[in-house]
Amino acid sequence: MILCGKEADQRDSTLRTTPEPCGPIIVPPMTEQRLKLKPVPSSQLTRVAIVCSRYNDWITDPLLEGAISEYQRRRGSESGLVVIEASGSFEVPVLVRHAAVGGQFDAVVALGCIIKGETSHDLHLATSVSNALMDISRETGVPVGFGILTVDTVEQAEARAGGAKGNKGVEAMAAALDSWAMIKALKELSGARTQRGNY
Repeated sequence: MILCGKEADQRDSTLRTTPEPCGPIIVPPMTEQRLKLKPVPSSQLTRVAIVCSRYNDWITDPLLEGAISEYQRRRGSESGLVVIEASGSFEVPVLVRHAAVGGQFDAVVALGCIIKGETSHDLHLATSVSNALMDISRETGVPVGFGILTVDTVEQAEARAGGAKGNKGVEAMAAALDSWAMIKALKELSGARTQRGNY
């Protein structure tokens, strides 16, 4: 794993668990029945960029740890990861876009935390960031895992950063890897149908 920004903290050895590969998908021949694509184990390296906001870092640090642990769980190491630090959630989309358009990464994960304050600032920020990330994913074709918390209270944020509500960093990484695998399967399916002349 490559870290862009501040040096990474010591990773807990407990994060290193048995890999659960997620990669290319076996596509069965087309039939008259419903077709369901399923991921199968693959040794192919999945390159993922994690763009993580430094703002509210007592929340975003656990999100980052969760995303890294999920990648490790599936891939068995951190060798395909690059962590990019953003000043805040507002700066996340532009860094995600550069990661997505460069061709170096199969997927990108966006992490941040927006907490409601005394004004409506959080609403404008959350809407702008989420819309921008959706547009980037749609326009580039690179899956973007959404791990930006948009909460009313600190307690709600803590509950979703490894607390009672789980860890949204884990969920964002899982979604990015799953989407990448399905996109790959769809491309393989399209190629298989073209070769058979089934348009």
